[in-house]
Amino acid sequence: MSTTLEGPSQPATLRETSRSSISSHAWTAKPIPPDPPIDELFEPLEVESFRQEDGDAGRHITIILCSLFIYTAIIMSVVLWWTLRTIGE
Repeated sequence: MSTTLEGPSQPATLRETSRSSISSHAWTAKPIPPDPPIDELFEPLEVESFRQEDGDAGRHITIILCSLFIYTAIIMSVVLWWTLRTIGE
């Protein structure tokens, strides 16, 4: 069995499948080169701007998630109260 760029070739029958080993179906991977240091890609002012924007985005996401949690807890409490009131009638 040979490995091509599209992936390993498929066995023709179930018997061939049971005989084949996992290693014969393995993809060949090329090592990924390391990323260049961030200092070479961006100016220091840009890096600081990215950090500031990431921090702002994280704070906004936190506020949104907390708000949705509180909303859900309130709605859940109202529905629980409504259900218990309806059952008691």
